[in-house]
Amino acid sequence: TANNSGQHGIYSVLSGDTLTNNIVVDQGGGWCLHAFHLVDNWVVANNTLANCQNGGIAIGGGGSTQNNTTVINNFVVNSGSSANNNGGINFRQCGANMVWQNNAGYGNVPSLYVGTCSGITQGGIEKDADGKNRYVWGRRTA
Repeated sequence: TANNSGQHGIYSVLSGDTLTNNIVVDQGGGWCLHAFHLVDNWVVANNTLANCQNGGIAIGGGGSTQNNTTVINNFVVNSGSSANNNGGINFRQCGANMVWQNNAGYGNVPSLYVGTCSGITQGGIEKDADGKNRYVWGRRTA
């Protein structure tokens, strides 16, 4: 069911969550997956996320730093908007032992990866609007 009221597909405020093998679509006013407020030790893997207006995956925020989190093998399409520039995967406040690798996306605004975490080595594939692939494989651990 389409959701245009700003709710998130999956929203967690708990540490140690494992979010795997989910399909989340059409979150008209929210995020597909949202980790917020003092959440550590997350695994976000093998999810298919599409058409989420705020963005695909949000990691950290609300003044809290997220640690020990792995974001791997997710596919995010058509998420984010020019109004919020959140993109497909938004790394907001990252601490130690963060890994993101082998994520892929298409049509995310402004791009697959955005955020304010320092020292990011982005990893994944995103197809630009002109149809050309940008390969940005990599891994970051801190």
